[in-house]
Amino acid sequence: MAAVAETAAAILAGGNSGRMGRDKITAPFGEGCFLTQEAEALAEFPQRYLAGGWGEGWELPGWQLVADQYPGCGPLAGVQAALAACTGRWLVACSCDLPVLGARLPRLLVAEAQPPYQAVVPVDPAGQAHPLCAIYAKELEPVARALLEAGQYRMAGLLDRAKVRYLPVSGGLGLMLTNINSPLDYRILLANSAQLPLDQLF
Repeated sequence: MAAVAETAAAILAGGNSGRMGRDKITAPFGEGCFLTQEAEALAEFPQRYLAGGWGEGWELPGWQLVADQYPGCGPLAGVQAALAACTGRWLVACSCDLPVLGARLPRLLVAEAQPPYQAVVPVDPAGQAHPLCAIYAKELEPVARALLEAGQYRMAGLLDRAKVRYLPVSGGLGLMLTNINSPLDYRILLANSAQLPLDQLF
């Protein structure tokens, strides 16, 4: 079993939010925005990275900016950059569009990360795997780098080459995997926010 003390966390923002039509990171939600909500959920990790195409005004105290080594190559490039930067054995990597993420899910991923597995990927009640809210072993960095060098940018390529545990989650944990990709998603999120158990996510 991994431990929080030997695990880093990264929020990934390498995309251009094309479907959303605006910067998802700064979209208002809760008492802040998407970025601050996720940062709170991952605050207990000793190494914390903002990985990908970050711009001015996105700095957070205690979080280190990590630029993609392979710009424009999608979230795999952000995972690779954060794995290269971290010094611990594990990395929890989360995309920047998970505003309902709470600390319970990252803690569960850490608790389930152990050899022979090199990654733990949650699976929602609909059966969809979420590699952009998952934990990865540091030893996968050369694998991710080799894929990027070969022009293979899909996260599925990394999972195909790793020993992965797919972890079913449901209830509040499944809710945390809600990702926001479009204005409609965002409107639905805001309309339902009063019913979301935000105070129970930690």
